[in-house]
Amino acid sequence: MIAIGEPLPISGNNDRLHRCGLLNKILAEKGHEVVWWSSTFNHFSKQHIFNENTIIQINSNLELQLLNGRAYNKNISFARIRNHIEISKQFKEVASKYNVPDKIFCAFPAIELAYEATIYAKKNEVPFIIDARDMWPDIFLNASPPFFRPFIKIFLAKYYSMTSYIFSNANIITGITDGFVDWAITYTDRNRSSNDKAFYLGYPSDDFEDKLILEAWDSWEKMGISKNDFIISYVGALTENKIDIDIIFNVAESLIVNKNIKFVLAGEGDQKEKYKAIIKQRSLQNIILPGWINKYQIRSLLQNSSFGLVPLRDRKDYIISIPNKPIEYLANSLPIISYLPGELKKLIEKESIGFIYKDESDFINIINNIEDNDLNIMKKRCRALYKRKFDSRLVYNQFADFIEKV
Repeated sequence: MIAIGEPLPISGNNDRLHRCGLLNKILAEKGHEVVWWSSTFNHFSKQHIFNENTIIQINSNLELQLLNGRAYNKNISFARIRNHIEISKQFKEVASKYNVPDKIFCAFPAIELAYEATIYAKKNEVPFIIDARDMWPDIFLNASPPFFRPFIKIFLAKYYSMTSYIFSNANIITGITDGFVDWAITYTDRNRSSNDKAFYLGYPSDDFEDKLILEAWDSWEKMGISKNDFIISYVGALTENKIDIDIIFNVAESLIVNKNIKFVLAGEGDQKEKYKAIIKQRSLQNIILPGWINKYQIRSLLQNSSFGLVPLRDRKDYIISIPNKPIEYLANSLPIISYLPGELKKLIEKESIGFIYKDESDFINIINNIEDNDLNIMKKRCRALYKRKFDSRLVYNQFADFIEKV
């Protein structure tokens, strides 16, 4: 298993496990010996867990091989690229010293690490599964002004070549939606086969202690939030290239006369300090910016919220995706309010689990006109949908069976 940028199953970690962490847990439970190649750097806290390559034996079937690369402070930065290059070089050097595995499952991105993993798999004739999760390098090109795109594409030529090599040499392509699998296939010279399969992101519902959830609520009360408030919550990266938060500031300002309506924007990111300054300048006391929060604070917040907010920009990678945040909201029986078109909009409208807002006025009307009974009905639908499609035990047991048999 090769994947960086995910929380690790190590002592002291209060973040919930993500895709590879949950999949590895199930594979190990099924009796497979799993070696997870990851990073000593925590992508979320932007701090090193260890300062050198480190091996951790989690249990008899699961081992962590953590590779060291220099730190970075911003998600989009040359420092992050340097980190990925250093980790890929470490993998090339260290992996050659160990026994060749029976199969390799590799997350995409990071491009550099996936590229070295592809070379290793091809050299050692190991069946290779690549899992498409982000549209790198396309998203960097699409985020650039149209005038600069031809020049940016030249700058990214190496990464386009590496991406084509990775997907073209993978035996099997998986992804978080069919749209991602289809996108990855465009980098190959073949058609999609029956073995190229999508598995949704899954969210765990069984790794929380009720006592700790109750204790975590105290932190929210200290921030001036009551369980009687109408809470609209966003938990994720505070980064302008990902989210359009300006409309939220305008909506909050329009609704500030209602003291019971609170907006919580939780997480870290490049724009956190900028958002703090805007909130202070506009006296938006109904917006709380708590920063990074652990999984119990997230759980207690979402369980007491009225809506989960998905203010993602209409980037192509988000349009063809069901992102992890709305899935987390569904797991907490939380209706979704979103701007995003595409797959998420189709899901919301088909299952009647929330609303799509087009502009500020639309958002305000949704909040002002929602009835408690309608909200409660939607909450039940959210939980039912989660159990049917997004429960991590369901998703990743199916995924593990696929990896075994394919």
